[in-house]
Amino acid sequence: FTYGRSNADVLIQVGGMARTREDLLAFQRSLLREDSIFTDVRYSENFLTKKEDINFQLTIKLKP
Repeated sequence: FTYGRSNADVLIQVGGMARTREDLLAFQRSLLREDSIFTDVRYSENFLTKKEDINFQLTIKLKP
C-alpha cells in the first residue's frame, strides 16, 4: 500500500493476490460503484495475461 499526490490528484496504490481475473473485475466494480469516493481504478498489465493466481498492483484515484 502506498499513498501519494500527483498535482491535485490523490492516488493510492495497492498490491495483492487474486484467485481469478473475475475476482479482480468484481473488486474494480465495487470500488467504482455510483456512491464511491474513487474516480478511477487501473490494474497493472499482468492482470490481462493471467486467469488465475494473479499478483496484481492497482492504482486508485480519489474524487477531489
